[in-house]
Amino acid sequence: MSGVFTRHNLQVVVKISKYCNLRCSYCYEYAELGNRATISIANFEKLFNNLSAYTPVDCNGTSLDSEELKLVWHGGEPFMVKLAYYEEIGRLQHAIFGERFHCNNSAQTNLTVLTDEHLQHLQERRFFQSIGISFDVYGDQRIDAKGRSSTDKVLRNLQRLKDSNINFGGIAVLSRDTLSKIANVYKFYNSIDVQFRVLPFHLAAFEGQTGVHGLRPDEIASAMCEVFDLWLQSENPTMVLPIDSYIDYAIAYMTGASKQYYDKDADENVLVVNTDGTTYGVVETYQEQHCYGNMFDQSLEEIFASPNRRRMIAESSARVEKYCARCPYFGACPGMDVSEANPIEAESLRLHGCYIRAVVGHIVKRFEETGLDGVARPHRDRPQFQPSSAIGVAL
Repeated sequence: MSGVFTRHNLQVVVKISKYCNLRCSYCYEYAELGNRATISIANFEKLFNNLSAYTPVDCNGTSLDSEELKLVWHGGEPFMVKLAYYEEIGRLQHAIFGERFHCNNSAQTNLTVLTDEHLQHLQERRFFQSIGISFDVYGDQRIDAKGRSSTDKVLRNLQRLKDSNINFGGIAVLSRDTLSKIANVYKFYNSIDVQFRVLPFHLAAFEGQTGVHGLRPDEIASAMCEVFDLWLQSENPTMVLPIDSYIDYAIAYMTGASKQYYDKDADENVLVVNTDGTTYGVVETYQEQHCYGNMFDQSLEEIFASPNRRRMIAESSARVEKYCARCPYFGACPGMDVSEANPIEAESLRLHGCYIRAVVGHIVKRFEETGLDGVARPHRDRPQFQPSSAIGVAL
């Protein structure tokens, strides 16, 4: 082990392969979806050896008795990789981490590949402890290489997961095509009792994608407010991210809870490792100026101390000062989204300001109108910052 590196709730998103059987028109990996290259076992050994220096701590910096390393397996389509390969990776994890780490392996899948072997593998938790499903429910963006919709296949596989008592979370991309359907998207996930994330179109792979799929901040805010109103009216509402965080911000504002501020330097806890080992934060557009280093060759300490990251921390602080400092909700909202804005989002902030302010204001108003201020849901300690790439639920 190359020393000790402490961080709260570290999560590593691993791009095991870019190969995918779909060609979703808004995908930021679009140009590489035909590439069958997969990270080699030799490079996984390098990655895990570098990760072995990680020591989990709580939000106060105190080492935790139960040590867990969160790994999210991403693509491409991770279920296009043979399950036997994941089992080999699991054996390597055990050989390197031993009893020191519990590896919490999760996958983000389009759920078009689900054999009986996959079902058994998931039920027995041979490698994956949780899964997230990328499924918009409506729209015609999620198509295969021949232009055929994947919706019917995913719906069948969702039912197979349900029948096998395998829990999962969802992600629905909010784009131009799904904007008018967001209420029905919520109703679908709520009807099957599955938590999900609304993810506004945020990264582009080639020129023109943003113009076709991107939304104005006021359109995103309107959609988020609509989802919240549906959540508020539901008898048994399912959790929706990031609405759940926005509700916390509104409650913190209304109850005068202790203020929290996101500090990218101290609080950043998500790394994205590309197939070649190049490593990024959540502002990951695969551009050289955003690269923190290479996790196949560098330690965690070197990655987090990289010159590019130091520069991006300074840019992050300047953004927060410009767009958050005079916001009435700042401190109730920690400013994480502004701090971690990618280039598309940063340009939107420059032109239009922060749409989250409008959403939190809407939630506060609704709570005041309905008499739910302060008791909107059972009191709890303010949650710690949630990774932007968080997916799924426990199986």
